[in-house]
This record gives sequence, structure tokens and C-alpha cells, in this order.
Amino acid sequence: MAIYFKTLPILVGSLFLAVEIFPRHFVGTSTPVLPSYQLTCTPAKVVKGLTQNVRLRCERNPSVGSNLQEIERIRIMKLTQWGRWRTIAQITDYDSGVETDDDQMNATGLVGLSKAGVFLETTWPLAVQETFGVYKCDVVGLEKNFYHVEEVTAEVEIKEQNLTGIGVLNFITQMKNGIIAKVKANANRLRGIKKSRTQKAISILGKDYVSRDLLVTWPAGLYGLPQARSGCPVDLAFYGGDTGYVRFQVEPVIDEFHDKFHLAAPIMENTNKASFFSLHFCVVTRTFSSALWPDGSYCIHQKGGSCPQTFHITVSNMTGDFDLASYNSTYGGSLPDLGPTVLCCKDSGSPSNSIDLPTETPFYLYPYGNVCQQVRNMDVIPENIRVQPKGTHSPLSFDLCYYAKLKDSIND
Repeated sequence: MAIYFKTLPILVGSLFLAVEIFPRHFVGTSTPVLPSYQLTCTPAKVVKGLTQNVRLRCERNPSVGSNLQEIERIRIMKLTQWGRWRTIAQITDYDSGVETDDDQMNATGLVGLSKAGVFLETTWPLAVQETFGVYKCDVVGLEKNFYHVEEVTAEVEIKEQNLTGIGVLNFITQMKNGIIAKVKANANRLRGIKKSRTQKAISILGKDYVSRDLLVTWPAGLYGLPQARSGCPVDLAFYGGDTGYVRFQVEPVIDEFHDKFHLAAPIMENTNKASFFSLHFCVVTRTFSSALWPDGSYCIHQKGGSCPQTFHITVSNMTGDFDLASYNSTYGGSLPDLGPTVLCCKDSGSPSNSIDLPTETPFYLYPYGNVCQQVRNMDVIPENIRVQPKGTHSPLSFDLCYYAKLKDSIND
């Protein structure tokens, strides 16, 4: 169901229980609604006080076309006992982050160009009484003709049901089987990574030289790196896919901005109303290696409030910083420590002396000073990011070093 209007309306900010998810129709209609946006809930069954990560997600329905070109607001609402709808989470293109009214719930989202994968997601880490109820989502955006349109999803009901003792046992068994399946899948993926490295070792050992690259893994510690266009490094340290992003409104930048850098896309999104800058991160949240970082002159992001061994905390050479509180920003996923920007740096060697780091996939480091650290068997390209956050903020400017494997390189 779509509602057209030319001006944007004002926005006003021990018994186990099981939950079944029931799609509903719009009030006042007799046929199922197929809007271009959909609200879904996972998992399908939930037990109060037992089930973790109960999610409501509002996003595009891939099977239904949409005329919306740019999304300005997404909100998830809950039906109250008085028959009114209460907003529990909302994200707009002019506010900072996602607004919620439930401190037991987490929320993340993205608005902007429709093709950019806009969404709003709420998560209860553990199912509570407040989780139950009827929900819907509405989306406000612009069509090609610059008409504002509001699209409303079908309602979703999270309904309480009493479970018998057998039902509880069956539910716990299902959860156990699900956990076992995930553990097996993770174990298979780990075996796949190890098998790939072993096969490569056998292949290289059959040649006339032994590749130093094979013996190098990402060093120990918790840290973050800017994400390259090719993705995160293929290594056990980055196993699990812990990634995150920061996105905030900036002054308009020319389209050629994309072509100058190797950062993960989208970097800059220009619309007819605003421009947005995004920076994506690869984050190590667990350690698989005891290797120390090599001596040199370079920096990485801090994670978990401290630096990896042999690094020291340094106030970054950035002009400005990732001031998420005052920027008109959204962010999600796993992020390194940002805020008033500090980096973990090493200044224990010359940047001209090559160090050993994995070369399988491209990656980014920050320079310590103005010169990029040399990495054995890698090309390095200095890059400088400069954007002007919207408002009265200082420009944000910082240097990066992009590393890509040398073609047909042979270890010395």
C-alpha cells in the first residue's frame, strides 16, 4: 500500500512461552498485501527468557518492484493495547544514528539511495515480555517525479503460546541441533582455510624456492583495518567476517572521488539532496596467532580499549576525527575504537625496510608520519581522504596506504 503526498509530514519522535510469527493483512483490506518493502522476524519460534537474538528487519522485498529512488525514513512500530501504533525504532536521513525507545533492544539501519540496500533492524539479545506484539514498518521516500511516498508493510505478529513439557524439550532439541549445525559449518570453513593453505604449501614446496608468504599469518591482537574493495584479508584472524561501517553526511564531492581509492564501496553517495561518505572496516575480535607485529613505521585501529603487544597509542595525524556523536552519522556491525581518533602505532623501524605481512589479499595500513611502510612482495599506493562533514565541523582528512601483491613476484 502506497500513500502519495507532496510534502513530508511532521515526524514525532517456571513456564516457558513460545512465539509464533504470523503475517497479517492491512486493517480494512480483505486480500494479502504485497508491498515493495517487507518486515520479517527471525527465528520463527521464540521462547521467552531463552531464545537469543530475536530480530525484526524491514527491507526491500526482492520479489516486488518499487518506484522509490531515495529513502528518507524507515521506522518499525508496535501496536499498543489502546489500538495505536508506537514507534520503537526509527532512522532518517537527517538524524544521527537509529532512535529507539527500548533499552533492552539494539538497532541498526541505513537510509539513502534505494539501491544501496537500505534497511532497519532491531534485535532483542534475549526474548523478553516486550518482544511480543504486533509490528509493522513504514518507509518514506522520493519517486522519480519527486513525489513523497509512504509505503507500509504487512503486519507481523509475535504471539505468545504455552508450551507443554514435551514442547519445551522439542524446542531445546531444535536449538541444540541448530547450534551443532553452526559449529559444524564453522569447523568446515576452518578446515577449508587450512586445506587451502596446505595445498598451496605443497605446490610451492614442489618448486625451486620456498615462498616466505606461506609462512606469514596476520599477527596477534585485537585490531581493525580499513576495508579494501576486494574485501577483508583471507586469514584465520579475520575468520567470522567481523566488519562494520561508518556513514555520515558531507558536503558534495565530485563523482571522480570513487576512482581515486581502493576502499570498499560505497565510498561516496551523491543524491539530488545530499552526499554521504562511508568507511568500512575489517575487525579482528579473536586471536589465532601468537606472532608479534614486525618492527616498522605504521599504524592500525585500536579494538577493545588497548593496542596489540609492541604497539603504542598515538593521537592520529588525522585532521578532524570520527566524531560519531556530533556528525549526522549512522554506523553498524563490528567497529574498531573510534571517537576522538587514536591509533595503535609502531615507530621501531624505518618505513623503507620491508616487513613481512600476508600478501594473499590487498589491505590497508595507516602511515606513521608521511611515508608508507614497505611490505615485502607488495605494491604500496599512498591515498589521502579529505571530506567536509555537513555543518560547522572541521574537514576530515587522513592518509592511508593501500597494499596489493606484486605480479609474478618471487621471494628474495
